[in-house]
Amino acid sequence: MVALSGKDPLAACRTTAKRPTTISGPAWLCWATKAAAHQLARIASLEMAGMGVRVNMVSPDAVFGHGSQRSGLWATVGPDRIRARGLDEKGLESYYQSRNLLKARVTATHVANAVLYFATRQTPTTGVTIPVDGGLPDATPR
Repeated sequence: MVALSGKDPLAACRTTAKRPTTISGPAWLCWATKAAAHQLARIASLEMAGMGVRVNMVSPDAVFGHGSQRSGLWATVGPDRIRARGLDEKGLESYYQSRNLLKARVTATHVANAVLYFATRQTPTTGVTIPVDGGLPDATPR
C-alpha cells in the first residue's frame, strides 16, 4: 500500500482486501492479513484526510491475467485451488467467472479503470472500497 502526497494528483492508496471483511473462508491467516491491510487503509483515510490525501481501496476478484499475459499469482496459488476443487486450469477460471452475479471475467483493465477512477479524483472520496468482482453473492450488499 502506498500513500502519496495530497498535492499529488495520484494521491490514493490501493489494497486488495474485500473478501475477508465480508465473508470468511479457509486459510484464515491469509484473510486475517488482508483484513488488517483493509483496516490500516481505513485508519489512514481518517488520519490523512486533513492533509488532502485520499486513501481508497480496489478489491478485484480472481484476475487470471490479461490477454496472453498470465498472472504470476495464479501460477503460484492456482495449482492448489485446482486440486482442491477438482478442476483443470480452464475450469478454475470458469469457476470464478460463474460464481459472480454478472458472470464476468474480471480483467486487469477492469482493475486499472477502478484505480484510475480514484487516481483522477473523479469525486471527493476517501475511505471506500470499489469491488471489481462482478458482484459476489456472499458479499452483497456491501
